[in-house]
Amino acid sequence: MSIFALAALGVAILPSAWGAGSSENCNSSSSNNNKLCQSRTRPLLEGDEVHLRRKELMQKGAEMKLLMVEDSVTEENSVSESTEFIQGPCPWSHHHYRTHKGPLCEDGAFSWDCVGEHHGQREQCPRSHPLMCARKACGASGKDYCCEHDCNGWDGIRPTTTCPSPSVCKANVPLDLVFLIDSSGSIGETGFDQTRHYLKKVAAGLPLGSSNVSTHLSIVQFSDKNIPTVDLSISDGIAFNKVEAAVDTMEWHTGDTHTGKALEFVVDKVFPHRGVAQMLAIVTDGKSNGNTDVREAAARARKLGVVIIAIGIVDSDYDELLNVTGGDKTNVLTVKRHLDLMPAVNETKKMVCAHCYLPTPGPRLAHSPLRPTPAPHPGPGPPPTPQPTGIMCDKFTCSEGYNHRANPESRPGEDRAACCYKVGVCAGQAVGSVCSLGDIGSSLIPNPSFEEHSGCPSSPGHLGYAKSWVQATGATSDYWIGAPTCSDGWRRGTGGIGGMPQKAPDGDAFVGSIHTRGTYFEYVGACLKSPLLSGVSYTLTMDMNAATTSSSYGGDTNGDTELLCVPRCSSLPAGGNGWMGNTFSVLAAASPGGELQGGGEWKALTFSFTPAANCDAVMFGPAKSQTIQAGESGTYVMYDSLNLQSGSAGSCNAHGECVPA
Repeated sequence: MSIFALAALGVAILPSAWGAGSSENCNSSSSNNNKLCQSRTRPLLEGDEVHLRRKELMQKGAEMKLLMVEDSVTEENSVSESTEFIQGPCPWSHHHYRTHKGPLCEDGAFSWDCVGEHHGQREQCPRSHPLMCARKACGASGKDYCCEHDCNGWDGIRPTTTCPSPSVCKANVPLDLVFLIDSSGSIGETGFDQTRHYLKKVAAGLPLGSSNVSTHLSIVQFSDKNIPTVDLSISDGIAFNKVEAAVDTMEWHTGDTHTGKALEFVVDKVFPHRGVAQMLAIVTDGKSNGNTDVREAAARARKLGVVIIAIGIVDSDYDELLNVTGGDKTNVLTVKRHLDLMPAVNETKKMVCAHCYLPTPGPRLAHSPLRPTPAPHPGPGPPPTPQPTGIMCDKFTCSEGYNHRANPESRPGEDRAACCYKVGVCAGQAVGSVCSLGDIGSSLIPNPSFEEHSGCPSSPGHLGYAKSWVQATGATSDYWIGAPTCSDGWRRGTGGIGGMPQKAPDGDAFVGSIHTRGTYFEYVGACLKSPLLSGVSYTLTMDMNAATTSSSYGGDTNGDTELLCVPRCSSLPAGGNGWMGNTFSVLAAASPGGELQGGGEWKALTFSFTPAANCDAVMFGPAKSQTIQAGESGTYVMYDSLNLQSGSAGSCNAHGECVPA
């Protein structure tokens, strides 16, 4: 459809004013509101940019829609379908298609500050700002590739010559492969996004096509719904562009984990049983809790010739995963967090590719096993010790405030989440205490260390300068940020508050709250990246300290703190300046290990809880039981580094490291 035809339909042809002299500000550290960045509409791209968008759609696949001026104005495109494997275009050569999302990061998360939040570099821009430019100067960190409408002035469009090209499995055996994806509530929105990204990366390395040795791929989601969702059928999963389009339209189910019922559905309704090899890959983060016995369902599938591999995440039950594979440990892969799925892509491909190529292929029989049964072991004895492969953590430098995890020379990894742990996460806590195991970069709380800011505070009460955070009530909590981030440094002793610590435990910023004797409570609140779900277990670890004594507030305290559930983001801020436990339900209460000394060391504070209802937001602050030093009008406590994780509780070991429980 031409521009003139669009004009005839009443679609306004707007000048490209955003590209010339009005560069998009959502990428920069001075952006005022990332939500606005994700929801802006964009003008029709003209000239070469229209040609580029059409080229992107040709690469994207059949029946994709071109967003013109508003999401509601679209042009249908009929694209000839490929019947052979099509390797996906370089990711940043086209925008992603997830609605109301920021840029896609390398680990599958969506963020306007991928590098600053430790998600790797930007991999795809959102459709509201579709072009990825060559300059790395955007995001709050100033290190992300910029997403714009026009890359003039941003060093042009990011070249695709450096785009990594995935290696594709060698194949001489046809394979029907079904990915059965756990889409229950415990996955979380970020975990769901990272699972989708993982699927794309695995699919890019498979020999998809329609030849007699190609792999056909199906994607099925399950939770506790009566019928699982078939997002891509075996017959359609023959080209990467079809896989990518299907993954982009997947919707998170929430609910429970009915794995057994999903297994039965896939065997009966998804596999065509057409006389070729069959494989089922289960990706799950929990133990099955449905009425259908998962072991019996898996045994039936294997009896029909379906080889099962299992990828377990976070709280998955290893014994259950091992059982569904028929006891084959080589077909079980586990990772600690959803963000660890990306490093597991190659291992997943190896598990699949081992069944795409046989050295001496013969005629395939219906429901025949994918590989011969291994010969019996000659006798008892320990299996050989696996040798580490790839880059080891001893080659990675942990940033300030982080130490290497145990045995870095034999621990695979090349990022902070895999190789390092935060110093002090278990400070003052007894051995065996609960702690948040996931990296703070995947915390469900936005801006968890308060580093992202729109201005420098000049007096108490300026919490509004910390992005994503709000004064939760009429009692105004404080925002403190020091040099070099803000040249003003901390204003110690302002407003009757004693001296502040010399340094925040993570970065340069933290927040502070006053509590007087049962009458005045200052809370801090934020709308979460994804809601806390009823019946799902969570762990929140944060750092806490107390100010030195003054004429008014500060001194030693037990540090008792409460975390409250806010059902809707619109409920913040709430009125009043007293205790809020009568307005919102208290999710959990916690104390740091040992009493806080005014002006002393930061200590860890951990909440472990299961909400009775969904919470779109949270607020936290002093509990009624928070003690006040004699002679002071109230306490003054500070908080930093809020790491809220779903289903990823660990325990403190004797070395102060948070390790899997």
